[in-house]
Amino acid sequence: MPSVTLVVLARIIAATSLGATAVTVEDEVEVNRGLGLGTYQVDVPELTTLTPSPLRVSVESQTAVGSQGAYPLRFFIENTGPAKPIRLTFRANAGQTASFSRMVEVNAGERRSVTLPIPASLNSGFVEVEGAGEASSQSLYFNTLDPTQHEVLCIGREAELEKFVGPSGSIPIRSDSENAADRQLVAVRVLASAPKDAPDEPMAYSSYHAVIVPTAEALDQLTSPQRSALELYVLSGGTLVLRAPVRNWANFPLVTGSKAELVRYGLGTILPVTSLKNVAMPWAKVLLSPLAQPHGWVGSSLGTSWPLLPQATPPLGRFLLIIIAFTVIIGPGSLWVARRRGPSALLFTIPSIAGVTCALIIGWSIFGEGFSLHSALYSYTWLDAERSRALTFGIGGYYANLSPGPITLSANSTVISPWLNAVEQVTPSYEWKDGIALSPEFMPSRGYREWGVVSLEPTRARVRLVHTGKSWSVENALGHDLDAFCVNIEGELYSAASVANGAVHPLTPTAIGLPALRLPIPSRMPSRGALSRFFDEYDEAPPELPSEWSRFDQELADHFSQRPLGRSEFAALISGQGFMQTGGVKSEINQGQHVVRGEVSP
Repeated sequence: MPSVTLVVLARIIAATSLGATAVTVEDEVEVNRGLGLGTYQVDVPELTTLTPSPLRVSVESQTAVGSQGAYPLRFFIENTGPAKPIRLTFRANAGQTASFSRMVEVNAGERRSVTLPIPASLNSGFVEVEGAGEASSQSLYFNTLDPTQHEVLCIGREAELEKFVGPSGSIPIRSDSENAADRQLVAVRVLASAPKDAPDEPMAYSSYHAVIVPTAEALDQLTSPQRSALELYVLSGGTLVLRAPVRNWANFPLVTGSKAELVRYGLGTILPVTSLKNVAMPWAKVLLSPLAQPHGWVGSSLGTSWPLLPQATPPLGRFLLIIIAFTVIIGPGSLWVARRRGPSALLFTIPSIAGVTCALIIGWSIFGEGFSLHSALYSYTWLDAERSRALTFGIGGYYANLSPGPITLSANSTVISPWLNAVEQVTPSYEWKDGIALSPEFMPSRGYREWGVVSLEPTRARVRLVHTGKSWSVENALGHDLDAFCVNIEGELYSAASVANGAVHPLTPTAIGLPALRLPIPSRMPSRGALSRFFDEYDEAPPELPSEWSRFDQELADHFSQRPLGRSEFAALISGQGFMQTGGVKSEINQGQHVVRGEVSP
């Protein structure tokens, strides 16, 4: 049986757009990237009742928790009484202040499941239910996976999974197995979920290394929000395994055809197969890695990494000079005043000097730094103009002199928290209410934070080509000025140096080819002049930055920066906020560079 390696896939994909790319292979596809499902364990979560009838609420616990993204905490609600709203809350254990909540409107006679995405760094806490009668609280614990293990969601029953996987060389192990050694050696943990209980929030899928749908009926039973969340999971780097033949590809509009093919869908993979026997999985991973603390801060575990913002370092030098001046005046100066004016004069001079010192510190903070929010924003965006949407992978570094307060991101966003070390994260509280309402800890006062956000948002942004005689022009309808632009027209490359928003600018043929578009995520902040060089012709190859300084996964950066333009595909470099989700918060953007790729509109 032929082996299809990632190197071969990369070469096949290299000349295509970010959409769906099909690679025809045998039904038993082998992708040489990690372990398969030869040894797996099906989790059987414990179901804990939180409130009794008539409004009964139960919650799952003792499930596996991976080492990335956020996992879905599942509640099951059965209401035999009148309609009423309830609040579901998860609070982290002692030592953590984060809490996560969701308001749920429960109709009379309704039975439903609700998911609440929880950051994977939190494997224990307390869950609370309010509004269902007497308030209830219950402690929960989850099983943290080893970094070498993989977490898989099966949308279907356990029996369907076992039939789909087939004989695997080792007996599938349930979580209630008495063989502790087998439980420790298992490579893959699987959580089986009925289609109606599958998450409908994209963020809830981010902890899974793969999602398996073992039957065609299970895929058809998913609701529209569930299908949208599943598509975004795959677009943003996830792995989805479907039972072939797939009857309905309408859930994945970028796919053309209906054969059993390995499909590169956005940055993820769709694998339709008749059986998972002998198939090695192309495991998914989180493609953004924001940093927790800049280099040199106490407790930093980031080695040589540097912040994106110069404001991330407090102005200790200036404050130290003020404190030294205060010490000199209040010490020897008080002795001099006491000898000249008498001890009673100190009752006036000491408070006055202290007040002047505080005024200097506060004055510098107000007039020297102000109350504004400073930011450095970098992102890669794929523009799907045909479906009026934009997929964005963004990293933002923020320093708030005064916290902007709560921030709300859209429900189609996935927030990636920065890791401090292997077991600890900076985790903001949030509430699911018409989106993700983040607490002020997301951007605290006098604090530096980096966050990653993956989002799929509707947009009317377009790039159009205008053909006049033998010349071509570009019409910029992206909503941003273009710092540089390049497009493939019938196999020939054309470029423009700078195009204002709403303007029509002539294009010139270029023989240089597409320059490197890798975003400058450096060890130190570059100048704006250095950033603008990314579309210029280099006399020599641009320097490569050490991988530990990059917040973007190498696969993501290469997909946008190294891949040649396909026909009718464009690449643009823009400044400012770009298409990044910031919750509508206004900030002083110290640095903002964004790569946008997509197909031109007719």
